Amino acid sequence: MDLKQIEYFLAVVDHGGIAGAALTLGVAQPTISTGIRSLERALGVPLFHRLGRGMVLSSAGRALLGPGRQILRDTAAAKYNLASTSASLVGRLDIMAMPMLGLTALAEAIAAFRALHPRVIVHIKEFRDDTAPVELIRDGHCEFVASHIPLPEAEALQSLTLTVHEYWLAYPPGTVLPPGPVPLAVLPRIPMVWLSDDRTVVARRVQHEIQKVGEAPPSAAMVEHRESRLPLVVAGVGGAVVERSTAESMAEQAVVRPIAPPLNRAMGLTFDPDRLSVVAREFLTVVRERSPFSGPPG
Repeated sequence: MDLKQIEYFLAVVDHGGIAGAALTLGVAQPTISTGIRSLERALGVPLFHRLGRGMVLSSAGRALLGPGRQILRDTAAAKYNLASTSASLVGRLDIMAMPMLGLTALAEAIAAFRALHPRVIVHIKEFRDDTAPVELIRDGHCEFVASHIPLPEAEALQSLTLTVHEYWLAYPPGTVLPPGPVPLAVLPRIPMVWLSDDRTVVARRVQHEIQKVGEAPPSAAMVEHRESRLPLVVAGVGGAVVERSTAESMAEQAVVRPIAPPLNRAMGLTFDPDRLSVVAREFLTVVRERSPFSGPPG
C-alpha cells in the first residue's frame, strides 16, 4: 500500500468515478484502476462494488475514507515541515457543513485563507444530523465541522464562534398579529410547517417552550428540506420558525416577527486541536483573526 493508491481511492470517491478521478489528477484511467486494485489486494478486501460501469463503496471502503484522508493530511504536513523554507502552503482542507446554515462568515474566512495560501484546495461537504459531526472528526473524515454550536457529546473537542443566528417567525400573508415580538410561550393558533427530521437545538428549544404552555399550534405540513418551508408559508399553508435574514428577505411576501425572548444560536467551527494538520492550523489562525468572538459560546 502506498500513498498514490490512497490518493486514487479518495479521488474516485470525491469525483464520482475513475474518469473524474483521472481527469482531476492528470493520469490515465487504467493507472487509477490498477492502483485501486493493488490497494484492494494489499488490504485483502474490496473497496468498491463494481456494478456495470459504476462503482459503489463497500463497507470496507467506507471505513477507509476517514483514515485515508488523515494519512494524506499527515503526509502533507510532514512534507511541509521538511520543506520549511517554502512560503507556499500546499494541501487540502476538509470541512463538513450543515446545509442552509447561512455560511457567509465561513465563506469569507475561506476566501481570506485562500488569498494567503492559493495552493490549498478546500473540500466542503454537507451533513444533516447534529449528532454525526463528532464521529466525522474523530474518524478523520474532516478537520472542521461548520454547524450550530455547541454540538452534543463534543466535550473533548473545541469550538470557535463565527456568527450568531437569531430566529424569527414567518406567517402567511394577511396574518393578523399585534405589533412587536411574539412570545414563544404563547404562539398564535396558526398551523405550522415543521421539519420532519429537525434535531437541532433550536427546534428542541421551540418544542420545549411550546410544551410548557401545554397546547402547541396545529401542524400544517412536515417537510424534509428547510428550503421547502418558505414557498409553503408564502402560499398560506402555515407559519415557520426561520433564521432572521431569511425572515427579513420574506418581509414583502409574508408576515414576519421576532420572538420574545430572542431565540439565538451560535454558528461556528468544531475541531480537535490535537489532530489538526498544518493547513488546518493556518486556517484556524485566519478564522480567529477575523472572528469578532473569542472562544466557544457560553
